[in-house]
Amino acid sequence: MVSDEFPWKELMEKVSRVTLEYLNSQIAAGADAVQLFDSWAGVLTAAEYEKYVLPYSKKVINALSQKVPVIHFGTARGRF
Repeated sequence: MVSDEFPWKELMEKVSRVTLEYLNSQIAAGADAVQLFDSWAGVLTAAEYEKYVLPYSKKVINALSQKVPVIHFGTARGRF
């Protein structure tokens, strides 16, 4: 992620695309809210999270097919 950003960006684009498809399918099936769970958030510094992860989370949330409540949960985020 840090030493070679290009593969990281490619991976995150794929993960974001699949996550968006999954959340949109949940909404289409009648979900009243969706959750984006980030289990890596607690192992990254705030700067790393903001640079390498948060833009992709925002991209997914902003691209949802319908506006529903979104829970964006990251483990150990309280320390930021």
